[in-house]
Amino acid sequence: MSATVARRPAGGARSWLLPIWVGVGYLVLAQGLSVMTAGQYSSPTFWPAVGVPLGAMLISPKTRWPAILIAVAIAETISNLIFDADLPPIMGWMLANLLNPLIAATLIRRAHPRFDLRSPSQLASFVLFAGVVGPLVSGLVGTATSVWWWGSEWSRLGGWWVGDALGGLVIAPLFLAFRAPPLRRSWTEIAISGGLLVAAVVLVFQNWGSGFDIAVTYLVLPPLVWAALRFGLRGAAVGAALLGMVGGWSTPIGYGPFVVTADYNAIVLFQLYLGVMTVAALLIAVLVADLTEREEVQRESERRQRQQAALAQLGQHSLLASRPKDVLGRLDDALRAIAERAGEAIGRSASPDAPGEPVLDPWEPLHGHRDLLDAQGFVDRHPIEPEATALAASASTIAANALDRLDQEERLRDRADELERLNDQLARAIAFREELVGMISHELRNPLTPILGFTEVLRRSAPGDGSDPEVALDAIERNARRILALIDELLVSARATDGEPAVRPVPTEVAETLRRVLAFGFTRVEVLADEEQDGTLLALVDPAHLGQCVLDLVRDADRHGPSPVVVRLSADGPDHVMIEVSDGSEGLPAELTLGATGSAAPSPRRGDGWHGTDPSRSMVERLVVANDGTLSYRPPEVSAPSASVLRFPRARRS
Repeated sequence: MSATVARRPAGGARSWLLPIWVGVGYLVLAQGLSVMTAGQYSSPTFWPAVGVPLGAMLISPKTRWPAILIAVAIAETISNLIFDADLPPIMGWMLANLLNPLIAATLIRRAHPRFDLRSPSQLASFVLFAGVVGPLVSGLVGTATSVWWWGSEWSRLGGWWVGDALGGLVIAPLFLAFRAPPLRRSWTEIAISGGLLVAAVVLVFQNWGSGFDIAVTYLVLPPLVWAALRFGLRGAAVGAALLGMVGGWSTPIGYGPFVVTADYNAIVLFQLYLGVMTVAALLIAVLVADLTEREEVQRESERRQRQQAALAQLGQHSLLASRPKDVLGRLDDALRAIAERAGEAIGRSASPDAPGEPVLDPWEPLHGHRDLLDAQGFVDRHPIEPEATALAASASTIAANALDRLDQEERLRDRADELERLNDQLARAIAFREELVGMISHELRNPLTPILGFTEVLRRSAPGDGSDPEVALDAIERNARRILALIDELLVSARATDGEPAVRPVPTEVAETLRRVLAFGFTRVEVLADEEQDGTLLALVDPAHLGQCVLDLVRDADRHGPSPVVVRLSADGPDHVMIEVSDGSEGLPAELTLGATGSAAPSPRRGDGWHGTDPSRSMVERLVVANDGTLSYRPPEVSAPSASVLRFPRARRS
């Protein structure tokens, strides 16, 4: 997008006005200054009317050329009819005056499709085609018409040729000049420069008489050069047109420095003077325009470099910024660099052909960033050129990502603080638990020691006949040892809740350990082992963990199964010890055994022979896994009850 204002399409409401103004201007100039001669002069000083269609065609698309040429043909016919010319010469002269702008404009546009008279090559083409080729063809056709109809001489060809050439060189640049954007100059400078130029032209072309020195004609040169230097093509074109109009009117009627010479030489000298001054002024303007364009390109390159540098600094600081304020400050700097001279660019791109039409919003492509930009007032402070929206989008994207990063970091810091606070609470809770467990184990163990001791003393004095005191002592000892087992289980569970249970595997006599654990607190438990393995069956396991696992399984079977609970020990190959805890339930009826596999399930489930609570089951599984063991469930079979099966690594006696 290169403009900020919508343009009306070509061929709109004003397209038909240009040919009308061309026809009117051609008729006025043809009947005015350009046809004024003085007594002995038989040809005009120069023909400014020819520059009107040429300039209009150079700034118009070729589709409008026919209308312009028709308007010129009508104006040419009217002008000749005013002078009572015959129809045949009118047609010949009209053809001549149509060929000049048509040939010149065609050749110029073919050499430079985007002709704007802003480079030396374009000026050379303009002088060649508008000052030589086109006028020569026109002069040949016009002079041939005069020779044919009136018997004139071919010597008139030079006057026609030079007159048309000067008309094109002087008048046509005005159209190009006022189409280009003006250079920014103060009105004071414009008034002073214009006043000096008008004063110099009037001073040169007053009636000096025969004593005038022709060197004074160069008084026009300083203000004309100044106008070309300071105001570019517009100043040069206006100055040359002023010089041509005043001199072209003054010289034929006897005013100015060139009338001191005889007869026709005055016109020739003025034409030469006007041609040199016009081409010199245009050359200066073109060189200034070319230099200005190069400087503009250089400034634009430097501006783009500043924009890219600001964008890079924004990216660098966004990676290191620790506060949103720093990111927004760098974003403001970057947008300021991107928006540099945007006001001038928007002003230059505005089209005068579409007054009152809404200005397009250059921030339109940045809808995804408007919340960030509007919140900080960047849209109002920095008018972005349409072609700079990509840079502005990149800058706002970098800033938005940086702000998001800072927001995420802030959230992470808050979460880290929260986790630290929770860790402190958890540490205090663990310390309190350890203290509570230690206190409970100590306070509960201390009373049990004298209870068991005095129970043993009283048992020694009992008669041993199964009397009531002896039964009471058995009950006291059984329940005391049960409480002691519960305390051990509580300690193991408490130490295992920090993570994996602390395991101290040692070679352990399985039968002795289980008989000791199950000796008290149970009345329906039998521990069975093969005679050859009794006392020699060793497992590499933590004794406390072994006792707790079997105790939990027996307690569950004792609560839910029939009497008795059987704990069977055996060697499972050379590397493992197997412990089966059976609740004594009967096998399946014969009619239900079809399809039973008898394989042990990998994990006991409630309703499949495992009746323990979830915490108890979870603890048994954790202790078994910690000791490199396995726990499975064997469902009831025809001849065997259901059982929970433990396997631990087997140890060898040293």
